[in-house]
Amino acid sequence: MDSEIEPEGLSLLFHGEIDDDSTADLLPALLSVKETLSKGSIINIYICTPGGCAYNMFAIYDTIRIMVADGYDVRTHALGRVMSGGVLMLAAGKKGTRTIAKNTRVMIHSIAGENLGTVNSLQSDMSEIKSIQKQFIESLVAESKLSQRQLKRMMGRNVNVYLSSEEAVKFGIADLII
Repeated sequence: MDSEIEPEGLSLLFHGEIDDDSTADLLPALLSVKETLSKGSIINIYICTPGGCAYNMFAIYDTIRIMVADGYDVRTHALGRVMSGGVLMLAAGKKGTRTIAKNTRVMIHSIAGENLGTVNSLQSDMSEIKSIQKQFIESLVAESKLSQRQLKRMMGRNVNVYLSSEEAVKFGIADLII
């Protein structure tokens, strides 16, 4: 009887806020894969997050995209809550392998910012926040079944929009309920 050999793999847990510390833990773990595992290896990222810093979210998102482009099988899995920037992390996994636990909640909202300073600094900060929101929308649209119009409508309500696991699959943020 022939048996298929499973590719080597790695499992990582991303739990907590998307901040400098958690990003500094996750990115080296992902990037070290290139030194230890062959292309085609499965990388499972289990995600439970309230969200956090948009810049760190994009660093993680871009790293996942680089890993996929380099031939690694990056699979994302939602547990408990995947909110704000965590939604893009979940959606970045290899299509067809992104799972969500039945009782997991997903939350999408507008990019938030808080700053103090001169009028000119605040105007500059507002321009940057709008740019980040545009970049987030474009990225999530590319990774899901959501259209720009649908996502802008959700985010334009100026409230947190909560999705069930079924809705996350319907919108293409995840592929399979486990």
